[in-house]
Amino acid sequence: MKSLIKVLPIYVVGLAMAEGSGIMAIFLLSYADALNYFTTAVIVLLMYVPLFASKLEED
Repeated sequence: MKSLIKVLPIYVVGLAMAEGSGIMAIFLLSYADALNYFTTAVIVLLMYVPLFASKLEED
């Protein structure tokens, strides 16, 4: 359980960075560039899928 507490802040920061880059791209870049940033943000969101959540039931 202690290792999950250490992983949770990294998970939250990763999600915030992915969402923040997507939102900034909408307002600051052209459509083509915004689409590239949106695609990158989606990939990063998939990278931070909470695979550690299955360990919560084991403890």
